[in-house]
Amino acid sequence: MRRLYCAVALSVIAVVVLVAVASAAGRGRVASQGDPFAGCIGVGVDDFGGINYPDAEVEPWVASNPANPANLVGTFQQDRWSDGGAKGLVAAWSFDGGKNWGETPLPFSTCAGPFYHGAVLPYDRATDPWNSIGPDGKSYAVSVSFNGNDNNNAIGAATSSNGGVSWQNLRAIITDVDADPSFPFNDKESVTADPLHAGYAYAVWDRTLLVPCDSTVTNRGRRPVVKDRPLRRAKAPQQLDCFTGPTYFSRTTNGGATWSAPAVIVPTPVNEQTIGNVIVVDRQTDVLYDFFTYIDQNNNYFVEIAHTLGPGTGSTLNWSAPVVIALQDVPGVFDPRNGDPLRTGSIIPEPAIDPASGRQYVVWEDARFNNDENDQVVISTSPRGGGSWTAPALVNPPADPAAFNPAIAVGRHGQVGITYYTLSRHLANTPIDVLPTDVWFTEANGPGLQFKGRQHVSGPFNFKAAPEAGGFFLGDYQGLTATGRDDQGFLAFFGITNCNDTSCTAVGNPTGAPTGAPDPTDIVAAKVGG
Repeated sequence: MRRLYCAVALSVIAVVVLVAVASAAGRGRVASQGDPFAGCIGVGVDDFGGINYPDAEVEPWVASNPANPANLVGTFQQDRWSDGGAKGLVAAWSFDGGKNWGETPLPFSTCAGPFYHGAVLPYDRATDPWNSIGPDGKSYAVSVSFNGNDNNNAIGAATSSNGGVSWQNLRAIITDVDADPSFPFNDKESVTADPLHAGYAYAVWDRTLLVPCDSTVTNRGRRPVVKDRPLRRAKAPQQLDCFTGPTYFSRTTNGGATWSAPAVIVPTPVNEQTIGNVIVVDRQTDVLYDFFTYIDQNNNYFVEIAHTLGPGTGSTLNWSAPVVIALQDVPGVFDPRNGDPLRTGSIIPEPAIDPASGRQYVVWEDARFNNDENDQVVISTSPRGGGSWTAPALVNPPADPAAFNPAIAVGRHGQVGITYYTLSRHLANTPIDVLPTDVWFTEANGPGLQFKGRQHVSGPFNFKAAPEAGGFFLGDYQGLTATGRDDQGFLAFFGITNCNDTSCTAVGNPTGAPTGAPDPTDIVAAKVGG
């Protein structure tokens, strides 16, 4: 598909890729096309044998603009590496409700340097794209940026004031260096723009670091869970043979011009950690809630929540002790025929909050209704305050062999929308290198969670055509947002492979040079519900 490149003169110079958007029956509109990093060859080459997948777009997130309902901004990884991260991150933007999309590289890695006259974060790779939009229309994007062959890493942030077309205020919220003997790594960040206070936004993430063991540690063998960074590069002193992984928090109060010094809001003891932190804000009470998975030293996983008062209350941002929502049962997702692993968001909970009532919802992967085999999708809900959670309930039909990567959003009228992937129920006569996968949407009105059937969104496509990254990989999460002030629907933003056989299987190489192979994956936007 033809692309048009043009320079946009704003506070920074960014090259904007204007995409002639395609559509295909049953899969929505393609929001990614081409490869803005195709010329970035040899950057991030891995001493440990990792390979890059050119033109592979994965792990999308999306936000709608409360100041302009037709404007949507999504983010995703571009050119995925097999052993962590991508060449860089890209922002996709639409001004017609998701019918047509443009895209702009984000300034979070060196491959984006040509688009910003070199004024980018000085790291080989970036991962974990996330974005959010405030009431004034300002977009906030964040990244985990790091190097392929050492432990230099950072949480990056940038903002856009024109609907995602160009990006300014590039900042490193926190940086850690390879020389630090505790070997800190910042992982799985997210950002939430305050829906009440323009210019305020909140970043949260987990930061794992090596520490000395103490006499209370019973499981010295557990390694930290870092979703997108292999720990084989660690060279820390031998006495630092345990770790900790607390939640860190930083906020901006001036539209991303500065960010507060990172502070621990969920401390963790030795060999315990959090992961998958995401903040939601109650618009009526101005309370901030952080949802996350807590992993104890015995490798038990819990969905938990903590809270603090927001800026309109005079808060000093003193966070509560966490509350356990549920124990997770997360064996993961595998091809039921031969056990080939899929890499999914198996320990990443996704929360949402009703903008009117303050009722909270959280979805995650869980196998309690599937004989502890492949993960499926469950949901729990609580009235305002998050102090009383329902028992987890199954979202997908129980006959699905696996359901994963759920996304959730709540509309302004209280409608609850959820998207997720499923594996085909009919695999007996399917070649072993083909794993048919579909994307579905389901919707419920209000806290009773009586789901109204489900809508087929995309597929079937072959999940085994996706890049290999510790399992076949389209991302640890996908995006979903409520659309429009009067529109009661949702916009799903998700990754697919571009074939239902093996004709588009991702082809990688050590340098990241284009391979000439068919386009393996794309990010797709689809209107659902309503």
